[in-house]
Amino acid sequence: MRVIDQMLKNIFIASLVIISIGATFFAQQATPPKMERKKPPVEQDRDQKKDQKPDQKPQKTEDGETINLGADLVSLNLTVTDPRGKRITNLKAADITVFDEDTKQKLEFFNTTEEPFHVVLMIDVSGSTQQQVNLIKQAGRKFLEQLRPGDEIAIVSFAESPTLECDFTSDRNKLERAIGKLTVPPPNQAGTSFYDSIRILVQQILSTVEGRKAFVSVTDGVDSTSKASFDEVESFAAKAGATGYFIQVDTEEYTLGKVMKNHIEDGAVRFTSQQLQKYVSATPETADPARFENSDKLSSLERREVNTKLYEIAREELKDLSEKTGGHVYPVDKLEDAPDALKQIADEIRLEYSVGFYPKAEMRDGKWHNLRVEVKIPGATVHTRPGYTAPRD
Repeated sequence: MRVIDQMLKNIFIASLVIISIGATFFAQQATPPKMERKKPPVEQDRDQKKDQKPDQKPQKTEDGETINLGADLVSLNLTVTDPRGKRITNLKAADITVFDEDTKQKLEFFNTTEEPFHVVLMIDVSGSTQQQVNLIKQAGRKFLEQLRPGDEIAIVSFAESPTLECDFTSDRNKLERAIGKLTVPPPNQAGTSFYDSIRILVQQILSTVEGRKAFVSVTDGVDSTSKASFDEVESFAAKAGATGYFIQVDTEEYTLGKVMKNHIEDGAVRFTSQQLQKYVSATPETADPARFENSDKLSSLERREVNTKLYEIAREELKDLSEKTGGHVYPVDKLEDAPDALKQIADEIRLEYSVGFYPKAEMRDGKWHNLRVEVKIPGATVHTRPGYTAPRD
């Protein structure tokens, strides 16, 4: 799919908000990752400079000058606090120094906390959300209330694949209508490809913009039908320079009640082959891995053990992904608490700085590089992602 043209208009800041609620145990076959569109995007930027290369992205310097940035730019989102934990919001580019493996880098751009941002609000409409879809819509509307007039939002839904429900706009009425029309797909299309949805959005949206980027996911973190692995998703997210925030909803007991039912009972759900493979890989001490090839053949005790392990894995994966991208995990006991957590995250994103640099020639080795950021404020603490995968010449 072509990169969303409208994103080339304003690329200073991008936030990806993913709402993926509910236990995701549905045994449908996964479809290949793809981004569908409900409506074609409005054609824009036809008069863009003809000499701008495809891998360049417009960006502004601290003094407002527009520059073009290459695809190998490394961008970082920063939150900076004083010794009391209060956010510092008056930094300038000269106050920040970035080190790539202890080598000082030249900053190519710097965005302040005053810049507006783009948000992709991604909402889970898989089968497990059927009983919670109204609460999900409510959380989405509450998030809209946290945004300023200059911010633009897109609405994306996902089950087995993501769908663009509403392209970037600041028209709150359009966004409200898009959220209001969300429905749960039929059972044969209700699997949850959480990993695939993150990967395709990183590839097709986040990788095309610079500045402050974030993705925020309200989720239990349990994938059921993705083709992509967690390691692939983590790598994609880290390369995109996007900060990952996760509102982790506890759906373990709810899911356990479903998987403990006999497979012929109403409301029973089965573990997918991907989930069973993940369980076997995570438990090498399993005496008979062949027993875990069919969910229907599992005993009650085995189903309980699989459910417990999948949630343990999901919690660890969300923690790893947030750390790798410089973000946080916000556990919540129930979905009703999600709007308050989303407000906290919206405030945090708004107080982020964004900087970018080009790796020096000797650093372009295709390997993972550790990063360190220092600021000229005594006692200040910088929170950002720990490193990046360098481009290879």
